[in-house]
Amino acid sequence: MTSVFDGYHERFNEEVRLIILKGLQDEESGRLSDSMLMIVLEAFAVNRSREYLRTQLNWLETQAGAVKLRMISTAVIVELTQI
Repeated sequence: MTSVFDGYHERFNEEVRLIILKGLQDEESGRLSDSMLMIVLEAFAVNRSREYLRTQLNWLETQAGAVKLRMISTAVIVELTQI
């Protein structure tokens, strides 16, 4: 028996990654800090932890090659690989 929620988490994660990419694309430099991306996600009613955001950012870097991540002190700077 399948549930209405089958695949929900993966679909949700995909939507979050699209919001992240759109937020980066809207920036002229194609770069944002993880703090700024938290604000972008909140604007789309995504209320998750910074750890969750960083997990999605790591996926975008390692699995999709869509972003490059740089740690600066306690912040992560996220940059699109192609603008």
